Amino acid sequence: MANTYSLDFYDSSGRNPPVLLFGVLGFGGRHINQGGPNGDYIVGNLDDPHWKIYPKAEWLTARNKYPISYAFTNYIWDTNHFFVYMPDNSGHTNVYSRMLRDHFETIHNQRQAQASADAAVATKQAKKEEKERIRSKKAFLQDQKNELKRLRTDVITLNDKKNRDIRSKKKELGKQAAETQWNDTYPGQWLAQTLSSIEILKKNIKIIERDLKS
Repeated sequence: MANTYSLDFYDSSGRNPPVLLFGVLGFGGRHINQGGPNGDYIVGNLDDPHWKIYPKAEWLTARNKYPISYAFTNYIWDTNHFFVYMPDNSGHTNVYSRMLRDHFETIHNQRQAQASADAAVATKQAKKEEKERIRSKKAFLQDQKNELKRLRTDVITLNDKKNRDIRSKKKELGKQAAETQWNDTYPGQWLAQTLSSIEILKKNIKIIERDLKS
């Protein structure tokens, strides 16, 4: 286990990329130093000349357009660019790039899985809300139908009473006087308002039924 390579994520803030580690720190492990034209550097450190930059907009697509050996990261260079590691064909930089690619591939897979899970939850919630909306509309539709039935019954009942009362007093008062007396006792305004309410309910019912069908 000690004689293996790993990535040392030394920066807990996550702003800087890891460096290449051989073995275990504290148990004979060491960061990998490599020589370059400008002096030695630790593989993966920001002074590693293999670090380049690429547009942030290509974060999810760059790995499909460039050599597979490149490790595309979301470590920030500036507001428009991320870092990409372009290794040598072999050696420590190649090992580092491969391990970094695997690391970010894991991140991509985790995010994709999370996105799929979130989408499934959102879909389930949307279906639940739609069922509840339909249930509420059906309940409201039934309430409107019940109210329409009640008002229609009230109108029929009142008209029947009106006809009976007028008939019973027609001989005594005459039809016109009997109707006048009845209207004074049961104002015609109530009937007009009730008939208006019936028309409104009928329109509401049509709108709700049309919405449920769609």
